[in-house]
Order: sequence, then C-alpha cells, then structure tokens
Amino acid sequence: MAQSPTTREALTPTFDAHVHVWERRWQDFIVGTGRAGRFDQRDLVLGLMDRHGVRRACLIAANDELNPDNNEFVASVCRKNPERFVMLAEIPVCSSKREHLLEMTLRAWPALGFRYMAQSGEGPRDWMAPECDSFWERTNAENLLVALNLSSAQAAGLEPLIERYSNVRWVLDHMARPRFNMAIGEYRGVLDLARYRNVFVKISGFYAFTARSSEYPYLDLARFIRSLRDAFGSEQLLWGSDAPPVLDFSSYEQSFACLLREEMGLSDDDLTWVFGKTAQNLFVAAPPNRIAAPPRSLSHE
Repeated sequence: MAQSPTTREALTPTFDAHVHVWERRWQDFIVGTGRAGRFDQRDLVLGLMDRHGVRRACLIAANDELNPDNNEFVASVCRKNPERFVMLAEIPVCSSKREHLLEMTLRAWPALGFRYMAQSGEGPRDWMAPECDSFWERTNAENLLVALNLSSAQAAGLEPLIERYSNVRWVLDHMARPRFNMAIGEYRGVLDLARYRNVFVKISGFYAFTARSSEYPYLDLARFIRSLRDAFGSEQLLWGSDAPPVLDFSSYEQSFACLLREEMGLSDDDLTWVFGKTAQNLFVAAPPNRIAAPPRSLSHE
C-alpha cells in the first residue's frame, strides 16, 4: 500500500529542546545576544519559534560573568510564559554551591532539572566524589532531568553514574560533541550508553563540530546522526536549535532543515520523534516519579 504524502507539520519541529536567553548580552556570541532590552532575547526566540511553528522550547539557564544570576532571569521568563517554555537550571556540580542551587531548582524555580557544562580536565569520577553523594542522591530521589554538556570522552565514563542514579533522566547535549574528523571508534563510548533507556541525546550544535561552521548543511556530521539513530532509536533523540548563539553561523531554519537531508538517514517517522515527540515525553508528559527502564542489549555493531 502506498504511503500517504508526508505533511509539512510532520517534518518541522514542534519542540526546541535547547535555547537560551540572557538578561544582558552574552559575551561569546554576537547575533541576537547583544540586545538592550531585558526581554529582547526572549522575544527574538519566540519570534523564531512562531515563524516555524515551534510550540514549546526548553530554556537552558547558562550563566557567565555578565549574567551570574541567569537562573533567576530564566525562571522569570518561564513564569511569564509557561505555555511556551520549560526550564533547566544551571548547576556546576563541582562547585560548593551545588546543594544550594539544587534546593533552588526544587523549591524556587520552575525547573524540571538542571544542566551541567563540564569543564575540561574533569570527568565522571570527579562528579562522583564522596562530597557529591548527597547531591546526586537527592537528584535521583526527585527523578530530575540532568543535561550534560560534555565531550565524547567524558561521556564514555558516565556508566557508573547512570547505574547508581537510575531514576535520573540523562540528556547528552550537542551529541556529546563529536568532531567532524573523529574516528567512529572514539565515539563508541557514547553509542554504548544506548543500553540505558533513561539516556537521551540532543541533536544540536552542528556549527561547533563541523569542519566549516558557515557551510550548511554539515554533511560531515551525518555519520554521527546515523550512528545515534541506529544505537538509540529515534525515541531517545531530540533536536535543539541552540538559539540565539546559532544565529552567528546559520539561520534558525537551517538548524533543523539539515536533518531533512537524505544523508542524515532519518525517516519521516524518525523526524516526528526528533522534532517533538521525544521532547514532549521527556519535558512535559513524563510522570514525576518515572523510573528508568532496565538496560537493553545493543544492536548497533
């Protein structure tokens, strides 16, 4: 039987799993982040979402020297726009502030969990130091969502953390940062995490890992997309734009349209998950006491 034609709605995102807003400009990028008004970046992001039919987005509360209290600002944006945004706070796991920030995440901010941007030179063993035990135990007890912006090498050491804290829903930001010239063997540690049903991978940040950041459609990363599809299945993959920083390198539309390319290996059904269903289940529909399913065997050899 012939398949019915694919609708445009099925091939465009409904949920953007990775966006930012800052109260002040963000020092590392230019386009869209140097605006003067307090909510200008929010309005920029909402305008991009509306233009392309994206109904909801996850705001990642990235802090920096100019925005040390960006958790509070992102919380205010989410409170004002609860139908459009969900929140992940930012918590530096190796900081002495982690317990306080976790308390704020649980009690003060409308956050579903937190993001940690791993520093170079550290790894999961550092995050599992004895002084972090109570932090992770509470994170696990609350069934929080934890997004990790980390390298592929750091991700390869995550298994003990995932095993010990199996109620956490783990998200690897930006595909765990593969490089265009990375051998697939160096990426195997990321793919091996597919045995855990509570590990998800965010397909985003192409501009940072391709050979030429200005040259859409980033086909030198297609092999990683295909490998993630084969290992995790589309139900554990989700797209994020990384707006507004992505606008220094591409349009908002290009941040997802590249996944429509045949070379990326995503079917129409895959795209409905990557473009919205996975994020909807993860950020909106998941019950508060969701327990991770047991490990599964791998089939991506």
